[in-house]
Amino acid sequence: MISFEDYFKTTRNGLYGLILGAPLLLLYEALVYLADLGIRNSADVILVNWLRWVRPIPPLYLKGVVLLTILALAVFFNRKKKFKLQYAPFLISEAMVYSFLLGLVITKILQPFMNMPAYLAPGSLIVSLTGSIGAGVYEEFLFRAILFGGIFFLAKRFLSTPFAWLLGAAISSALFAAYHYTGPMGDSFNLYTFAYRGVAGLLFCWLYYLRGFAVAAYTHAFYNIWIFLGI
Repeated sequence: MISFEDYFKTTRNGLYGLILGAPLLLLYEALVYLADLGIRNSADVILVNWLRWVRPIPPLYLKGVVLLTILALAVFFNRKKKFKLQYAPFLISEAMVYSFLLGLVITKILQPFMNMPAYLAPGSLIVSLTGSIGAGVYEEFLFRAILFGGIFFLAKRFLSTPFAWLLGAAISSALFAAYHYTGPMGDSFNLYTFAYRGVAGLLFCWLYYLRGFAVAAYTHAFYNIWIFLGI
């Protein structure tokens, strides 16, 4: 038997986000290689371009160095807390439950204001899986860990915690929604899909804040997979 009080307390730790996020990252890179289409998640491209601007080395080596550095820092700062592997299946199952509920909650929120179907992006299975898993890893890292987390951290110096949270969530979620319409593979702008993604961004901020990176990343990946599979 596991202690669910301990489970919810310890799995929010950043170490779980790194260790359980690693399989998603590796699976994404494997699918990119297998698809052999030269297509990557846009957030992946943005982050790699930022990092290469700082240090122009091959992206794969760059990712490896960054991942090992972050992992080393996480282990150092969490050295007194033990990673419990038995919690991993519960965390992934928790994220799967959230992924099924996410679309229902967003639709319920938007229904009083607009009643249009969400846009579903077409694509082959392997491309859809690659995009879904890449979104879980890179979009959560860029928009929740960096943007939301960074704005929230800085804003707390000047604002109360609730207002700092709202500021970070609002800015990062608006940018998250707008990001889907940029680049050569961006969608055509639509008010409903913008609102849908904006609300999704707010819910992902809430998940990231309460449950940590791993739950947010797996929820995002699973949710996108269900959409592409038509579930």
